[in-house]
Amino acid sequence: MAVNITSLTERGQVSVPSDIRRAAHLRPGQTLRWEMVSKQEFRVYVTSEKEPKGIFAALGFAKAWNPARRSTNEIMAELRAGENV
Repeated sequence: MAVNITSLTERGQVSVPSDIRRAAHLRPGQTLRWEMVSKQEFRVYVTSEKEPKGIFAALGFAKAWNPARRSTNEIMAELRAGENV
């Protein structure tokens, strides 16, 4: 693979050269993790789509959770039943 040179924009953005994108099967929206090796060397990892995205990882659970399925009394009864164990 040939050496590729890209420029850093004023907003700190870098384009990944097309031959590297194709070889790594990168898609738009995919997350890359950067690791600083030295002041002049960086390592870039393609993250797994299943990797948690910080606090936003809980949003998938929050969307699926529907508090209307059970009443507050039902939830409290379940919690109180656990106290008797």
